[in-house]
Amino acid sequence: MKATIQYLLLATIFTATSGVKVSAHGGFDEEIKLTDNLIAASPNDGQHWYHRAYLNFLHGDWQITLSDSEKAERLAPGKFPVDWLRAQALAAGNQLDVALTVINDFVNAHPGHPGGLVVRARILNKLKRSELALVDFREALA
Repeated sequence: MKATIQYLLLATIFTATSGVKVSAHGGFDEEIKLTDNLIAASPNDGQHWYHRAYLNFLHGDWQITLSDSEKAERLAPGKFPVDWLRAQALAAGNQLDVALTVINDFVNAHPGHPGGLVVRARILNKLKRSELALVDFREALA
């Protein structure tokens, strides 16, 4: 289980920094169906909700990502990097000021987290705050 979460986190970092999206067919549909079945069988398992939130983020469905990540956090408080995922979803929805607040909270709670720093740098860059973005990119690389 821990390896799965680590894989998801690494995949999220890659996706967040590369702009890659899961295609709308094949693997995504199968993975969503599997995850939906797991949720139906265990609706109180936060890991399944987080996984579905992650999949929907990769697919570009930022609003579903927000909804599912809220459920994951409610069912398993603090177990998953929900604010990290939530900030990315908000940024994808062009809600940059809210995204920045959420990722700032995440980075403050997890100082030096490379994924958090990269996400914050990307948001800062979109907000035309390049100097601050550069600081976070450099810290993430270090």
